[in-house]
Amino acid sequence: FEYRRQKKTALVDDMKNNFEVTERTNDLYQKVKSIVALIEKNIPAVYTSDGLFSIFKYGIMPVPYLWEGREEFQEAIKWKTGLVKGAVKIIDERGKPIDPIERVQNILLHHKKGTKSNDFKSRRNRKESTGFLRN
Repeated sequence: FEYRRQKKTALVDDMKNNFEVTERTNDLYQKVKSIVALIEKNIPAVYTSDGLFSIFKYGIMPVPYLWEGREEFQEAIKWKTGLVKGAVKIIDERGKPIDPIERVQNILLHHKKGTKSNDFKSRRNRKESTGFLRN
């Protein structure tokens, strides 16, 4: 009851119409759409148990605090997370956020080459092309 009264009297921000929330929501939505498109085009049978297994196995879905199966999903648990402007993001060794689309492109690139994707920093510094990925 108290919250509704405060909302009616504009003592509480109307987050539904907040510009920053809308902007952040749109940004997240576009990034997720891009990542899903990359996954759908590069992981066979993505919506099956085998596809989900591959997503975890390659580290596309980061689970740094996974309790069981840590050895099997080493690529998924290697990512470090941190708070960045109130959001949980994957961060590099300097605490800087890693762009999620670049991260997934890097993982898929290394998967196609048959190498591990643990050297994100060197790829970022080299500006290696991901042109052969279907994105």
